[in-house]
Amino acid sequence: MLGLLVGNTRPVLSGAQIFDNTLIIDTVAAFDREAEAFLGLIRDGRLQSRVVSTSDLESNISRPVVLLDGFTEALKRPNFVFSAWPELEQPGVRQAVLSLLVGNADPARELDDTQLAQRVTAIRELSGSFEAGAGNDGLRTARRPIFSDRLVRLLESLRMSPDAQEAAEWLLQAATKQTGSLEYRSTWYRLIDAIPSSVLGGLTRPTLLDGVNGIYNEAISRTLNCDPDISFSDGRIVKAATEAGLEGQWGNRAVELGQSQAMQDVMSWNMVRDTLPRLEAFRTPQARLTYLINEFSDSIGREKLERRTGTWLRVKAPHQILGKLAAIGTAEAALSVSTALGGSHLAQAIGGLVGVVTVFGGAPGIKEIVTAHERRTTRREILRVRRTLTRNSSAWVQQIDEG
Repeated sequence: MLGLLVGNTRPVLSGAQIFDNTLIIDTVAAFDREAEAFLGLIRDGRLQSRVVSTSDLESNISRPVVLLDGFTEALKRPNFVFSAWPELEQPGVRQAVLSLLVGNADPARELDDTQLAQRVTAIRELSGSFEAGAGNDGLRTARRPIFSDRLVRLLESLRMSPDAQEAAEWLLQAATKQTGSLEYRSTWYRLIDAIPSSVLGGLTRPTLLDGVNGIYNEAISRTLNCDPDISFSDGRIVKAATEAGLEGQWGNRAVELGQSQAMQDVMSWNMVRDTLPRLEAFRTPQARLTYLINEFSDSIGREKLERRTGTWLRVKAPHQILGKLAAIGTAEAALSVSTALGGSHLAQAIGGLVGVVTVFGGAPGIKEIVTAHERRTTRREILRVRRTLTRNSSAWVQQIDEG
């Protein structure tokens, strides 16, 4: 949201990041103002997607590929793991959804599960909106990323750690026997799920999945020609990822959530779409940011915001706005919120953002800063503290810094 508003960016997501994303699907499946605004941003070309092409997709479709094609192709692959659709692990449900999509049938008539029917309808709406926005480069195809080589190097590095050695060895051996393509992330999901608990040692399945996701997302970012932040929750994975070739500037990031209804009401896709035309008068990120701070402060109240929130910024924003930046999180929030926050509703997840602390490794007093922040923040819930790799995705943040 902040990237759109402050940086005037056009976020690019892979097809799977759209059709297998709980936050996005549930936002659209609500069929309310938020859904209309989100789909409107897609039709306006403000949100873009790239469908990763496969040989089956290219050989079976002569017309331009749409988002729905990527979804149905994933449904046809039994080994594709849908993280946002647990019901699709049931072969019967999977086949029913595939059949109705191929036959262009009505989900409400064909499916007994009302919620599932609404979500399938949401996928159709998303696909149609990207197709409508194609004139604005809303949807293109992209080649499948190659990431297994780096993931193998990560595992080879990880097995140098005594408490991770056995699990890494098991995964590497299982990979050599794998008949399916190691360039599919779902193949690695299945392998990790099959690891005997007795060989996990000091690792956990979520930690290993974190490594797979980070390496895959980095490869996807290169394929899509974009540059998001890549983050990990375990220091051993960070070290192994660095040795596997991930380059950039590593820093610690703590994300905390609050339950301020006022902030949830303000930070919404409806607000984003409504506000963007008013920001066209401002050319620089600094001017757009100042405008937004004034708007948010008037809506929520400066006193309340300054009392509830503390934020340290990597950027050197003008002193007079530092205390009010909490109203819209920070510039860093926009770059990582989709991977750092959980929840079933996109507006609530981002709207509930109270503070993001980013202090880069090597900065003096990092522990003292984070400790002081936690001590002063009441009723907080620290969801994750992650090591985050940042490269060039903060170009508009750097402009604020230079200002």
